[in-house]
Amino acid sequence: MVSRPDRAKTTDAGLVATFVDLVLAAALTAAVFGIAVTGASSSVLDPLHVVLGGLLVFVLPGYALTAALFPARSAPRSPADAPPDHPSVSSTERVVLSVGLSLAATPLTVLALNFTEFGIGRASVLNGLVVVAAVALVAATVRRATLPPHQRFRLSLSWLPNGSAGGLRAIPATNVLIAVFLLASAGLVGATLAEPQNGERYTEFYLLTDNGENGTLVADEYPARLDPVEPRSLYVGIANHEERTVEYTVVTELQRIETRDGERTVAAESELDRFTATLAAGEATRQQRELTTDSAVTGEQLRLIFLLYRGTPPETTTEANAYRSTHIWVNATAP
Repeated sequence: MVSRPDRAKTTDAGLVATFVDLVLAAALTAAVFGIAVTGASSSVLDPLHVVLGGLLVFVLPGYALTAALFPARSAPRSPADAPPDHPSVSSTERVVLSVGLSLAATPLTVLALNFTEFGIGRASVLNGLVVVAAVALVAATVRRATLPPHQRFRLSLSWLPNGSAGGLRAIPATNVLIAVFLLASAGLVGATLAEPQNGERYTEFYLLTDNGENGTLVADEYPARLDPVEPRSLYVGIANHEERTVEYTVVTELQRIETRDGERTVAAESELDRFTATLAAGEATRQQRELTTDSAVTGEQLRLIFLLYRGTPPETTTEANAYRSTHIWVNATAP
């Protein structure tokens, strides 16, 4: 008695092979979205950030778009199997298109985000790429499902070791090199996404004044004189781009500067003001300060300096040990 293959199992296996690549791409996209939403970080999750972030930027959007554009199998078994309305591409071309379309989708997503309320940031770019990949995957699933089963693209799993001749040795060397290139590139891009460069972490520190027109603040028309009776108003601006919450301290000093042996030194100084501000990542503040003089330092061409510190400032505050500093020149009268 001759046993017959189970047609139901064969059909199920073919269905799985037809959509397994889209399911895997959707799972990876969902994983990236989950990481972007939670913002979780640990020694275990950080390597995943690198790998998944690189795949999202370099592979997933382009692969989904390629699957949507070319739902048909790469090599029709006969001319009759080739769907006229669905041109096909080879496996190598599919890989190249996946990378190329991903590289095109990323800057276009960034450009689109620039005109939205979300702006350009790591989280918004990642979420934008997730949306692009998700929409393309839905389109790819629909277009592939509308084709006859024998015309649908499917991943070829024949290269997997199954005891038959060839096995892994049947993989073309070109495909191996492409795979290595993709993994290395994805890791590099993912590392950039997971950890921003040090040059991107900074704090803005500046002075503004009220020009009297609708309360507009400008970086001009600073007070030229301080006296002990009538306070002079200045706005101290701080913007946190350190990618973390920071407690800032601003110390304001009035200094008499003298030149000795070609070097400028502080001959006398007096602290006029001090305040703190705790800012979350991306947060900014403008603090209005009312300044007057005392009898310690008076005269002409005095330096009114603002020293910014992260955390508690040292006992002796100087321009050299400050994190940021800015100043203007003023005259100060005695009480």
